[in-house]
Amino acid sequence: MSPDDDDDDGAENEMQQAWRAEILEKRRPHST
Repeated sequence: MSPDDDDDDGAENEMQQAWRAEILEKRRPHST
């Protein structure tokens, strides 16, 4: 595993979390 690979993985993880949160919000009805 190279340090460059690790960096890429980190960026991908952040992106994944972002779209994941969006999907969760879309799936979950906004009710307060």
